[in-house]
Amino acid sequence: MFRVAQMDSIVEASMEGGYKQVRPRTTRKPLKTFSTGWTELVQADADLIANFFDLVGRHAAFNYTHPITGIVHSVRFDSGLEMQYVGVGSHFVYNISITMTEE
Repeated sequence: MFRVAQMDSIVEASMEGGYKQVRPRTTRKPLKTFSTGWTELVQADADLIANFFDLVGRHAAFNYTHPITGIVHSVRFDSGLEMQYVGVGSHFVYNISITMTEE
């Protein structure tokens, strides 16, 4: 799974008669949000990702390389790490999903 969403950076005000006043919030380009994840990770790989999340948390920025374009973005984790155990019996695997927002 991989998804990119571009945030809308406008300020909008409604007026009488159904008119709207719209302007850019700032001169900065709109930020992107990246949602990605991994499926069927073994315990060791899931632990690597969880340890990285523990290290940087939501407060520290890090470099993320777009998997298709190869462009490097400075991002922060937008929300918590979602780790779901999907293994059965002795087949211990996890699905992980994360969301990151550009700085």
